[in-house]
Amino acid sequence: MGNMLLIGGLGWALIGAAHLIRLSTLTGANAPSDGMAAFGQLLAVVVFIVPGLIGAVGGVVLRRRGKRAKDGAIS
Repeated sequence: MGNMLLIGGLGWALIGAAHLIRLSTLTGANAPSDGMAAFGQLLAVVVFIVPGLIGAVGGVVLRRRGKRAKDGAIS
């Protein structure tokens, strides 16, 4: 479960990062207004990057707990 949460969280954060990169590369007629660009950046950070990183950290914690429980059961 920890591995799945780690991979899913990192994937979710990468989607947000790709969205930020895409917003920064838009120029000219394709560029959104300043307000829409700011909203897009906020959305990418709040909806994708932060929860993705929280999920990834949760996955790391679960993996460590699993390893610790496994090592304790053997001893």
